[in-house]
Amino acid sequence: MRAVGTALTVRLMPDEAVAVTVTEGNVALATLSSKVSGAQLGSNPYPVNDANQSPLARLSAGQNALFSRTIKQINPLSNDELKHRLALRKGTLSYDGQPLLDVLRDIQRYTNLIITTKGDGFENMTVSAHFQIDEIDVIFDVLEHSFDLSVDRSATGVLLTAT
Repeated sequence: MRAVGTALTVRLMPDEAVAVTVTEGNVALATLSSKVSGAQLGSNPYPVNDANQSPLARLSAGQNALFSRTIKQINPLSNDELKHRLALRKGTLSYDGQPLLDVLRDIQRYTNLIITTKGDGFENMTVSAHFQIDEIDVIFDVLEHSFDLSVDRSATGVLLTAT
């Protein structure tokens, strides 16, 4: 991946694919060719050059891609989704009608908490709010009172129960 005067986020997905979101500028996506060995990576932390890359695609601001050795998908981002991703970079979780389950996945991603849900109706709940990611207690207090949930906290996780 080569960033050229850009702002982007990179996320390693559970299936070893890489998700890249470009919020400003352009990014060239490429994979290392088989010419680059593990030994080379160990001895040189920056072995990437045009000779040992296989180009995949070029992304512009407002695009998201999922790739591994090939491009799995490239999607344009809505203005709301782009704002949400920019807010994340500043430590703010910003939502405008997003499903509660997606919000909980975001919170779990940015904390060490294991968040579980119990009961029915979570798939029908949506969130419109701005939270600071370092104010976890406030986030769960708001969710508890907004959705009439029971919130049980422990040192390692949170259980949300629909009442």
